[in-house]
Amino acid sequence: MGSGPSSSIKGKKSHLQVTGPNLVKDTSIVKPNRGTKLVPVTLRSGNRKRQKYRPRSDSGSEGYGSEDSSSVTSLTDFASHRENMPEPKSNQRHSPLRTISTIHSENDEALIRANPELITVLKSFDECVALLDQKNKWRQDHNEAYFKNVNKTLKQNVLANFQEIGLPEKRQVMGNHLVNKGFPKLLFDFYECVIEEADIQAFDNRLAQEAFDGDDILKVLVTLREIFWNFTDSCPAFSKAVSETGLFGYLVNDLSAIKEDGLNALEDDDRRFAFNSAVAILHNCAHNPDTERSIYRSVNAVDSLLPFLESKQPQIQMVTLLALADMIDDNECDKIQGSENVFQFLIDMIKAAHEAPDRRKEGFHASELIDGLSGLAKVEKNKTLIMDTTPLGIFRQILEDGHEKELASVCRAVRELAFNQTNIGIIKKEDVLCRKLLELRAHKSREVSLIAQGAVFQLKLDVSTPTSTPRDLPPIPDEDTQGASDASKGVAHKQRRPLPKRLSRGELPWNGQHIMISYNWDNQKEILKIKDRLVDRGYNVWLDLEHMHTYMLDAMAQAVEKAFVVLVCFSEKYKLSQNCRAEAEYAFHKQKEIIPLKMQAGYNPDGWLGILIGSKLYYEFSETFHFDEKVKDLLHAIDKLPNNPKYASGSAVSSQKTLSPVPQEPVSDSPGTVEKWTRDEIDHWLRKHKLDPTRIGKLQSLTGEKLVFLKKMSTKAPDFFFRCLENKLGLDSLEDIVNMSNALEHLMVR
Repeated sequence: MGSGPSSSIKGKKSHLQVTGPNLVKDTSIVKPNRGTKLVPVTLRSGNRKRQKYRPRSDSGSEGYGSEDSSSVTSLTDFASHRENMPEPKSNQRHSPLRTISTIHSENDEALIRANPELITVLKSFDECVALLDQKNKWRQDHNEAYFKNVNKTLKQNVLANFQEIGLPEKRQVMGNHLVNKGFPKLLFDFYECVIEEADIQAFDNRLAQEAFDGDDILKVLVTLREIFWNFTDSCPAFSKAVSETGLFGYLVNDLSAIKEDGLNALEDDDRRFAFNSAVAILHNCAHNPDTERSIYRSVNAVDSLLPFLESKQPQIQMVTLLALADMIDDNECDKIQGSENVFQFLIDMIKAAHEAPDRRKEGFHASELIDGLSGLAKVEKNKTLIMDTTPLGIFRQILEDGHEKELASVCRAVRELAFNQTNIGIIKKEDVLCRKLLELRAHKSREVSLIAQGAVFQLKLDVSTPTSTPRDLPPIPDEDTQGASDASKGVAHKQRRPLPKRLSRGELPWNGQHIMISYNWDNQKEILKIKDRLVDRGYNVWLDLEHMHTYMLDAMAQAVEKAFVVLVCFSEKYKLSQNCRAEAEYAFHKQKEIIPLKMQAGYNPDGWLGILIGSKLYYEFSETFHFDEKVKDLLHAIDKLPNNPKYASGSAVSSQKTLSPVPQEPVSDSPGTVEKWTRDEIDHWLRKHKLDPTRIGKLQSLTGEKLVFLKKMSTKAPDFFFRCLENKLGLDSLEDIVNMSNALEHLMVR
C-alpha cells in the first residue's frame, strides 16, 4: 500500500502488551488498558531552527491512549472539607450528604491510603501544574530551550508515571487530582500558546512526523496530545473538563486539513498520529455520558468525521464509526445511514472479534464494538436497522461463553434495542438469549447483574419462570463459607449472587402517595434544591439518590406506581440514559401525571423524549432562569393537581398551613359539561365574572374546549397561560386578567 508523498519518513512505533479494549489498532496507535504497560515513544532529537508551519500532506506516527472508568471528584480537597461537614440529620428536608460524587471521592481517598506511592506521583503532578500556571513566562520566555524543558517535565512527571501505573483505578485517581488542580484548562492554554508560537494553521500528519523526527517545538504538541489522549480515556472527570475547553475546535480543524490530503494518505498505519490522536480524544470525551453533545455540534464534528467512513482501511472506518456512535443524535441519523452497510460492517466486526483468540478485530475488543453498536442504537431509527442485521445470534453466543465485560456490553445492547416494541417481540422469540438474561441477574458482577435486570425489565420477561433460577447452578454459599470452597466450587459459586427480590410496600420509605423525581445525576445539585422545597411544602419525595445502595428496577417501578405525580427532569443526558428512559416510559405507561422540568438551556427534546413530553408545558430550571420564581410556579402547579392526596385527605400542604376546599362553580358547569357549552352559556359565564364579551371582542372566540384548555394551562404552564390572556384574548387590564384567572380557578373540569 502507498503512504503518500512522504513515504520515506520513518516513524517510531511504541510497544505495549495489549490486554484490554483498544480504540485503535494495537500495532500502531495504542490505547492503554487494564494490565497494559506502555513503553514511551522515543522522540528523535534534532537541531532544526524554528520556522513557520503550514499544513501540507500526510505523515505521522503514533502515541498513546488509555482506559475507561467511572467519574469521580478529588479526594484531596474532599478530605479537608469532610472534617467540617455537619452530621447528617434524620429530618427529610435536609439533603443527603452521601451523594454519588461523595462516595467516589471517599473511594479515591481510600485508594491513596492503600497505595502511598500515589502521593509521590500526585506531588510530581503538582509541579507540572505550577509550571503551566506561569502564563506570563510562556509569553516572555518562549524560546526553544524553554519549550524543550516544559516538554521534558511533562513527559517525566505525567506520561512516565501514567505508563508505569497501569491499574485503571489508580489512573482514575491521578486524573481526578489533575482535574481538581485545573490542569486540563492549563494544558489547553499551553497548547494554544504552542500553536500560536509555531504559527500552525493545522496539526496534520506531516507536522506530527516532523515532531518525531526531532523538531523541539512540535515535540511539545505531540506530548500534549498524548496527555489529552491518555487521561480523557482513563478518567471521565478529565474528559469532561477537556470538553469544556476549546480543544475540540482545533481537533476538528486538524481533521479537515487531513481530509484535504485525501484518504489514501492514511493508508500507512505508522503515519497517522495526528488523525488517530484527534479522533481518539473526540471519541473518549463523547463516550463519557457527562459531556455535552451540543459541543460536538457547535464545532461540526460529525460532518468532519463522516468522510473517513469511506476509507478502505477497516481500522480507520472503525475508529471513526465508534466516535460517531456517541455523537450522532436523532436529527443527524440520516447522515450515517447514508454510509453503505455501516451496521452490517459493525456486526461483522463483532463476529470476527468473538471468534479471535484475543477477542479482537483490527485491534478492537469485542466489548468495545458492542458498546459502539449500543451508542448507534440510541437513535430511534437505528434500532430497526440494526435489528435487520440479525445481531441476536452473535449476542446469544457471547452470553453463553463471553467474558464479564462482554456480558455487560451485550446486556446493555439488548436493553437499548428493546426500547422498540417491534424489537421486543423479535428478541422474546430467542428463548436461549432470554434465559441467559434471566440467569445473569444473579451474576457475580454487580454491573452485569444490574444491566441484565434492566434488560429483563424492558423486555417484560416473566421473572417467575424456572429460567430465572436455573436448577443446574449451585446454591449460593454463605459469605463465611465461600472462601473455604475449593477452586472448582469457588468459580461456580462466584457466578451466582442472590437474585433481587421485589420490595414490599412496607419497605418503601412511606406508605402514602408521594412525588417521584426522575432525573440524570448531572443535575443532582438543582434536583436536591427542588426536593428540599417540596419537602418544606409537606410532600413526601422519592428519588434514587437517597436509596442508592438498594436501588433496583423493582424499587423504581413501585416508586412510579405509588406516585401521584412524576417530575421528569429532562436534558439531552436524560434522553440518552437507559435508566431515565425506563422511568419516564413506565410512568407514561402507568398513566401517571407527568410534569416536565427542563434542566438544559437550549435543548429541545427529540426522539422518544420528544414524543413522551409532546405538547406538555414545562418549567425551566436551567441556569438561565431564576430558581425561586420557577420553583414557586412548580409548587403552585403541584398543589392544584386534581389527584393531589393533600386535597383528598385535607392534610397540610406545608407543616404550618392547611388547605381549604376551593369553592366550585354550580352544577351548570360541573365536570364533563363545560366542553359542550353553547355560545350563550359561555357569554353568561363571562358576564357573571365581570368579563363583557361585547367590550372585549376576542372573548367571543372562546369555546368550551378552549376554556378547559386554559384551565389546565393555568396550573401546568402559568407563564404561557398569562401570555394567552393578554395576547390571544385581549385582556390588557390587570382587573380583566384577575377576573379571568379567578373564574377559571373556580371552573370545574375533568
